[in-house]
Amino acid sequence: IGRHRGEEFKLPSKFKTIRGICNKFDENINRYFFMPNGQQAIQLQDLLRDIEKVTGEDEIPRIYYGRIISSFNAGKTRQNIRMTKLKFNNTDFADFYLKLSDEKQEEKGISDNSAGRVVLMYGKVTMNGVGLCIENLGWGEFALLPEKYEKLLY
Repeated sequence: IGRHRGEEFKLPSKFKTIRGICNKFDENINRYFFMPNGQQAIQLQDLLRDIEKVTGEDEIPRIYYGRIISSFNAGKTRQNIRMTKLKFNNTDFADFYLKLSDEKQEEKGISDNSAGRVVLMYGKVTMNGVGLCIENLGWGEFALLPEKYEKLLY
């Protein structure tokens, strides 16, 4: 066993929030994580799914990441849905959105000025009119990736 020969390795982790993964993303990308209902620990870099490679709906919650193109509040109050459009090129669907209340997205730093930033999300991909979306996420199920770590994904 490697540890008996003096090798160091990180043990599998159980994450509580996506924000926790983002905080030390450069270290966490090589760590192993147990996913809810998972059978074994999987390295984070193998768990991450690029929104641009999504081909349709997926009922299994996964960790997705995408680059924000635009974001706007679709209503007049902070409780209305904020429509955060993510970079997505698929001829079968018109677009891809993160749909959550303006209040919840602003708590995580997503605003009208978030274009170009990368967001990580844990959820299911569902239909959104003629496009796809991830919606109804809980408090710890999405976060902006610090800009210094974006190069690790792209």
